[in-house]
Amino acid sequence: MKKIAFLFFGLCALLPALRAQWQTTTYTLRGGWNAIYLQGDATHTTIDNLFAGAPSVISVWRWNPNPNPAQFKASSMVPTASTPEWSVWVKGDDAQTTLTSLTGQMAYLVRCSGVATDVSSVAITQRVLPPRSTWVRNGANFLGFPALEGVNAPTLSNYFATFPAAIASNARVYKYVGGEIGPGNPVQIYSPSTEKIDRTQAYWFEAAVVGDFYAPVEITPSAAVPATTSRKAASIPGLVESLIMDTRLNYNSKPRSDKLRARSDLHTAPPDPRGGAVFRMRSISA
Repeated sequence: MKKIAFLFFGLCALLPALRAQWQTTTYTLRGGWNAIYLQGDATHTTIDNLFAGAPSVISVWRWNPNPNPAQFKASSMVPTASTPEWSVWVKGDDAQTTLTSLTGQMAYLVRCSGVATDVSSVAITQRVLPPRSTWVRNGANFLGFPALEGVNAPTLSNYFATFPAAIASNARVYKYVGGEIGPGNPVQIYSPSTEKIDRTQAYWFEAAVVGDFYAPVEITPSAAVPATTSRKAASIPGLVESLIMDTRLNYNSKPRSDKLRARSDLHTAPPDPRGGAVFRMRSISA
């Protein structure tokens, strides 16, 4: 009886870990304006707490995409507190603050004190989320991507080989490099064949395209599930190796995309104690 009770309380203790997986991502910041992208969700705490150890951070701006924009404007890249496209957190200024936490799968501008040569970093713990992106035609697409890191990071050309409209000759891509906003920040990327994607950064895309492309991967169910729950994004062999995570779909209700939750372990997928089917993300063979 004591052994059963021990196992019961042990399982209860493990439930939170089974229901939520976490990762910590380190972002490099320069003096002036930086663009970061949260692949996971950090609403478990406040922005004040997240940046408590980063005294150089002055303000954080979240881009709120407009699903029906008339056109991309250069002014979109300049944060303005009086417009609905931007929510802002200002250190020590509750009157101007309209943003209190960092939502996952969103792009943010982070302003730091100093000049572009002043470099610091901040580590943000996030609840892992399945990747997603929504592109809007002729609008301002401020997005980040779950690419591989370091020497394995793909170039823009490779990453978007099966979604070429994003980097076509009539499209423009920008990135922030620190310093004040002006001619030198953000800068346009002219060489997608050599520019490597940084998964911690957000990029502006001016591209006449609609879609939900986020990565050259395929999500495949391990059990018989409705076809609508499988999704093919692109096909670049070997570019993404178990790109982000295994995911699960809970079948307690009608399958929907918002039922997907992420796992941090890339190679194993034990049975879900709540029931459900296992999904795996992998690169697609040609």
